[in-house]
Amino acid sequence: MTEGRAPRPRGQKRIGAWLAGTLIACGCATLPAAASASGTGGTYGSPDPSIAGIACLSDCDAVDVARPGSVIRVRGANLASATVVVFLGAAGGGDDVVSKPREVTASAFEARVPRKAKTGPVGLLSADGRAATSVALLGVTVGQSVKPGAVDARVDSRKVFFGARRGAKLTYLLKGSNPAPVRVDLVRSSDNTVMRSWTRAAVVPGSPQEVEWSGAGQGGSAASEGRYEFRVTAGELARARSAAGAVPMPGATSAGDFLFLDHQFPIRGPHDYGTSVNRFGADRGARSHMGQDVLADCGIPLVAARGGVVKFTGYQAGGAGNYLVIDGAQSPYDYVYMHLKDPALVRKGARVFTGQKIGEVGSTGSSSACHLHFEIWQGPWFDGGQAIDPLPALQAWDRGS
Repeated sequence: MTEGRAPRPRGQKRIGAWLAGTLIACGCATLPAAASASGTGGTYGSPDPSIAGIACLSDCDAVDVARPGSVIRVRGANLASATVVVFLGAAGGGDDVVSKPREVTASAFEARVPRKAKTGPVGLLSADGRAATSVALLGVTVGQSVKPGAVDARVDSRKVFFGARRGAKLTYLLKGSNPAPVRVDLVRSSDNTVMRSWTRAAVVPGSPQEVEWSGAGQGGSAASEGRYEFRVTAGELARARSAAGAVPMPGATSAGDFLFLDHQFPIRGPHDYGTSVNRFGADRGARSHMGQDVLADCGIPLVAARGGVVKFTGYQAGGAGNYLVIDGAQSPYDYVYMHLKDPALVRKGARVFTGQKIGEVGSTGSSSACHLHFEIWQGPWFDGGQAIDPLPALQAWDRGS
């Protein structure tokens, strides 16, 4: 299979080609003429079959890697009428082979991997001519085995923030006695998509290796929030490099998942959002309130919600008290922190990391109680930018971090 290629949505057309002659040649049941004409027809009102996952059950090299003669289980919906299993292999139909399903239920069936099957998607044909194809790939190996447990791996943190001092870090150790290729794929859990992969041609057993991801997506901006997973492959199947945006190559062992967030809530202790007078836009006489007050005890640590570069620090007696402005990394926003207990712990021009301590909650300047006055500006702070309501963002960060 071409390295890094995502399976194209070819299953319906390719499986449909079996209706005309291949099924007869393999001794499978002939399908109704109406179904053969359409390839995707069937009884009105009956739902289409779908494949949700594939797992190897016997003589396996990994959860999703089989060998000729292995038994696999296909999971999905509306599978009770499945009559033919098609191992699609690479793009094009030259290496397609078929098998008969067994132990068929509405949600699953088993099948034995044919001798000439190749790595690729798995499809099915139902008795009424409907077809379904897996998105995931089934790996099929011959010769050298890639047994699970070839690599010990661990993720250092289960929660990672964009712009933090450390990214998502994987440490792995190859077991055995001989050097072998190892591939690490970073997979987005929401859609099972490869974000990035790292391949090393000859890893020495017993020597710890590290892979770190900063959280950057395309163009260096923050990747989308959510759960991600490192998957590690050693041996024969590690030679194929997974392409960004593709479905992961089979054969990998999960090293654990982690939650990736693009901001961290700035107050690291008990807090409250107050009442309407603390909201953005509240009446302040000659002006309106340009931020959100978050009530908290004086002395509670404050951290940078988003790393970046410090634009301003200072003291304003009749207003902000001790304050700090950070230009958020890879974002169009400035983040403003006011009424700090003491001068900010970072200076103008300094680089700050997400989650780095920048000060403590205070009540300096024009303030009647301990709190953080927090602002988000789209564009430069007081220099052509516009203040926006930070409460929805604060509440979202609060839930996540």
